[in-house]
Amino acid sequence: MAAPVVGAYTTAQRTTNGTSLAITVPAYSTGDVLYVVYADDADAGSASIDGTGWTTVVNDYTIAASGVADSGSLFVWKKVAS
Repeated sequence: MAAPVVGAYTTAQRTTNGTSLAITVPAYSTGDVLYVVYADDADAGSASIDGTGWTTVVNDYTIAASGVADSGSLFVWKKVAS
């Protein structure tokens, strides 16, 4: 299977504490697969995505750092664009 090609992307980040983050969807064509990757640098506990049709690819993968048991989390979701 060939590796996917990144066609377009957007980034979102927060500079203050909060419980939600809006992400602008880049341009896409019907049938493209959209991915959302979320990473944090603290023990956030959990993350979720709103909307329907999203499939979890990676759920709460620990991002380790030297001397820290749980220094961050990684989540990945995907959805076929329609």
